Amino acid sequence: MLGIFDSGVGGLTVARAIRTLAPRADLFYLGDTAHAPYGNRSADELERLTLAILRRLRAERCDVIVSACNSVSAAVLRPMFDLFDSGGGRIVEMVGPSADGLRAQGVRDVAVLATAATCRTGMYAQACAELGMRAAEIAVPALAGAVEAGDERAIGAAAEEAVARVPAGVSNVLFGCTHFPLVRERFVRAARAQRRDLVFIDPAPFVAQEAIRRAGTLGRGRTRVACTKPTPTFARLAHELLGVTEDEIEVMRLE
Repeated sequence: MLGIFDSGVGGLTVARAIRTLAPRADLFYLGDTAHAPYGNRSADELERLTLAILRRLRAERCDVIVSACNSVSAAVLRPMFDLFDSGGGRIVEMVGPSADGLRAQGVRDVAVLATAATCRTGMYAQACAELGMRAAEIAVPALAGAVEAGDERAIGAAAEEAVARVPAGVSNVLFGCTHFPLVRERFVRAARAQRRDLVFIDPAPFVAQEAIRRAGTLGRGRTRVACTKPTPTFARLAHELLGVTEDEIEVMRLE
């Protein structure tokens, strides 16, 4: 079984991309809504939460696990892969596949919109530099929480501010937080209002391809979805993106 986790609803975009590419794969998605958002948490907090989630997913017999949380990928997994991926190649993070995907598309300069926790690490800038690209990391600290809460006013304000901070001459913008593609239209609207010709890139397909390469596509097509705290936003998006009803969502505690 392929496990996918995030602090809340954002990783559902990655789960949907995996399901689109591998209809027969068995998926288990866990959103840690009780502790969302992760983007403003410390590295120590993220490490503790990551360990708890990995224990849970391994207990659910997930062979390959996708960290659909950029904050965890950048602040915890990439710096300490030997600790977390002792089995070798069983954990897929966001940063590497995203950088590889950008290079495959011929991107040379990119603005990466991400959480504060992700930007503090500089991991996107480093990964892109290793592949001959330049990346400007832009922290958008309030947006993931606004998406979780469904706060339309805060979402619009955060998108407008983020677009205004994209450097002049940069046209490619990577969503470095999986929550951000869920409100892509707000970014498009902000760019139009500011007369910016920007291309917004969702990394979910890049990460999905890497996950499938490692986990394969065979299974029964089963989809399990769980969260650590039920919320209306989680229930709505789990249904919209994965076809799971509210009654089918499992509630789990992390230990």
